[in-house]
Amino acid sequence: MAVILCLSTQELREQRLGGQRSVGGSLRALAAAGHQVIYLRPQHEAVELELAPRLRMIGVATRPREGLRSLLYGLWHNMPYKFAKYHSAALCRAAVAAGRAANAEWLLVHGSHLGRLGLVVAAELAIPAVLRPHNLEYQLVEQYAKELPQPLRLAARWQAQLTQRCEEALWREYAHCCFISDVDRQQAGDRARGAHCVYDGIELPPLPTAVPPPLSFVMSGQLCTVANRSSIRWFLECVWLPLWHSGQLEGATLSITGEAQELRQLASVGSRLTAAHGIQLTGFVADFQHEVARHAWFVSPTRIGSGYRLKVVEAGAAGAALLLCPLDEQMLDFLQNDYNCRTFNDAQSFMQAWASGERERLAQQFTTDLRASMDWSHHATELLRCVS
Repeated sequence: MAVILCLSTQELREQRLGGQRSVGGSLRALAAAGHQVIYLRPQHEAVELELAPRLRMIGVATRPREGLRSLLYGLWHNMPYKFAKYHSAALCRAAVAAGRAANAEWLLVHGSHLGRLGLVVAAELAIPAVLRPHNLEYQLVEQYAKELPQPLRLAARWQAQLTQRCEEALWREYAHCCFISDVDRQQAGDRARGAHCVYDGIELPPLPTAVPPPLSFVMSGQLCTVANRSSIRWFLECVWLPLWHSGQLEGATLSITGEAQELRQLASVGSRLTAAHGIQLTGFVADFQHEVARHAWFVSPTRIGSGYRLKVVEAGAAGAALLLCPLDEQMLDFLQNDYNCRTFNDAQSFMQAWASGERERLAQQFTTDLRASMDWSHHATELLRCVS
């Protein structure tokens, strides 16, 4: 079995039961397959934990650069703002030391933010390296630029061009690039060496036994990124509220998970987010999939985005039928409009998407396709095949 060194900015999550800390997904799947995984990430305080059998986490005390500091560092090192935030000599030293101590056999870099640093670590240890981009960062910046006024738009476009140059350089320099979604793999094309698409897996909870109200909708209202805020604002202002005021959503409810106070402060919309418009702000929920299962439809109004949206897959696994924008449908090849989901891009197509029925058929077909396509054991096998 292999000894795998990993670099990531992935957050450590607190489990509510027992206060246990865990990191999900790819790293846990590799450890479950019998490999030893040493996972390093930058964070505010140094920590070393055994997260699971054969899965060790080393948190390196290095604060991400913010604001002007990150911009100046990026200018000096010719890297975009988002990458400069995490580039850390302390993290590099810690990764090299951990890799040598464990005799690491290959390096896995989760996300392009630490891509340059990963190349330095791999060279120091003389081991092969695999890059697993979470999305196409330059596309996110390009889409974000369109939302900005001048002259900020020009600055964002410059950052997008710099990001694209840096990403494409990483794709060429890594031995293998394992993209997380089909659309990213296709758009990278022959610019990426050893390019593959390796799906994440998904945990399938027990399907709900109670039938949810037919006009119940739910969406994730996390406002942690500009892209999320823009997409949620668009859906509320251009889809839900116009349809509600026209009387076409009579009897419908829309639950939005996430920080209720932040949602109320959403510019030009917050003051109207009330039960009088069928909207319920649930706040943070302990179990996202349990909350989704109480509703008939999950809405993902992604207008700015690249790659893979985990909440979409989690919601479908929980038994809700999916109402997706085109960007969501394109992320995975097995998603198909009117087969296992429905797509919309404005108020009228949103009405047509759910009013045409067949909710149960769509939900059941998505679950079937999910079982066939997204399995953690397959994920570990595919990643290891890249370095075999």
